[in-house]
Amino acid sequence: MAGEKPEEKHKPPSGGTRYVHVKAPPKRDRTRTDEPKEPTVLFTDWASI
Repeated sequence: MAGEKPEEKHKPPSGGTRYVHVKAPPKRDRTRTDEPKEPTVLFTDWASI
C-alpha cells in the first residue's frame, strides 16, 4: 500500500512534465520559422479557393 501510493503520484507528474518540456521547445522553434511562411501559404490558399 505504501509503495503503490508514491508510484501512482510519481507517474502522472513525470509523464506530464516530460510532454510539456518536449512539446514546448519544438513548437516555439517551428512557430518562429513557420510564422512568416504559414500566413503567406494560408492567404494564397484562401484566395485561390
